[in-house]
Amino acid sequence: MAFVTTPRSGQAKILTFRVTDQPATTCTSGVWKKLLLVDGKIGSDAEPAYSVEGRALSISINANICDANDDINGELAAATFKGDRRAGGMFGSTLIGSVRGSCVQQ
Repeated sequence: MAFVTTPRSGQAKILTFRVTDQPATTCTSGVWKKLLLVDGKIGSDAEPAYSVEGRALSISINANICDANDDINGELAAATFKGDRRAGGMFGSTLIGSVRGSCVQQ
């Protein structure tokens, strides 16, 4: 699945992940599974993971790092996604931009 974040500056950032069924270790409660980065740039120590509840999709870009959030949250609709990306820590988060996603074949 490919995700395009469009911040207020207008400079789009694309991240493409391969979805797995492998359990992920996170600092957040719930059922999380690993994502494999196929294209794009994230922190070298980051281990992305996702969680789905109904149509709600949550992605933690750095799921393995506690107290330093970089999250995409939104809603799935068929083969598309619409949501927001926020980054922050224990004292709150800042909106990075809106995110749109779609399935891609690899």
